[in-house]
Amino acid sequence: METQTHWTVLLPVREGDIWRVQIVWPNGAVNHFGKFVFKEDAVDWITAHSRLTKPVEEIKGPPLAPTE
Repeated sequence: METQTHWTVLLPVREGDIWRVQIVWPNGAVNHFGKFVFKEDAVDWITAHSRLTKPVEEIKGPPLAPTE
């Protein structure tokens, strides 16, 4: 079941012997990213990518992807 939110949510989740980052997008879609040995590594990735949890108008700095 998909749930809509106002923000993107990033969470460390365990899948067997690895840790992944669960990304819940504002439209309710869920993706899993990365394969980390330690939970702390997944948390570090989340910290480094915290801009994903902010509305576009609040993001400062270079774009996430190059534009042409």
